[in-house]
Amino acid sequence: LIVMTLLSATYTNLFMNRLGAERIANFAIDKAKEISFIPDEARAEMEKGRPQAIADAKNAVLRAGQAVSGFVGSVFVMAALAGIFALFALAMGGKINFWQAFSVAVYAMFPVRVIQFVLNTLILHLKDPVDIHPITGQQSLIQDNLGALFTPSEHPVLYTIGAFIGILSFYWVWLNATGLKNTGERVSGTTAWSATLAIFLFGLVLATASALIFPGCIS
Repeated sequence: LIVMTLLSATYTNLFMNRLGAERIANFAIDKAKEISFIPDEARAEMEKGRPQAIADAKNAVLRAGQAVSGFVGSVFVMAALAGIFALFALAMGGKINFWQAFSVAVYAMFPVRVIQFVLNTLILHLKDPVDIHPITGQQSLIQDNLGALFTPSEHPVLYTIGAFIGILSFYWVWLNATGLKNTGERVSGTTAWSATLAIFLFGLVLATASALIFPGCIS
């Protein structure tokens, strides 16, 4: 988890330096102001806070704080996954304790994050910064999924769904299911794959809902 957090923080800083903190902050504010249900007063406050948002984006101390909060958030996410995996196994007649399930969640994610960091860093420095999206680019620049077939501004939902159907996504699913099957006692392949696919589909539904509510953020 510490290594993954350091990789994430490193990429975030590289991304910020490559595109410029001012461009990223301005883009985020402009997109937020485009949301239809935000009242005019809130838009005015966003505009008023624009200089401070740019200054915060350039603040190295705040970036370090974001890395720490990112680590804490990762711990909670992995703990939640571990709890779900353990409950799945117990409900299906298997046996796996919390820390075993926690280790599966972390180790299944680790190689995916390392690969993403290496590829994203290479693409970040090979691609023209003008062609990089200031928001979605922070998450990934890798085109290993069906999202590449859709234009985000025209088909935000299809783009989001397609982004889940990719090589690294399926690699994570396989690693996670394999880990659960081999770590727990009497945890069948069916149980391991059911638990993993349930989480995968939940993430897909959540992302799709976000794309429906905030389509402008990925355009």
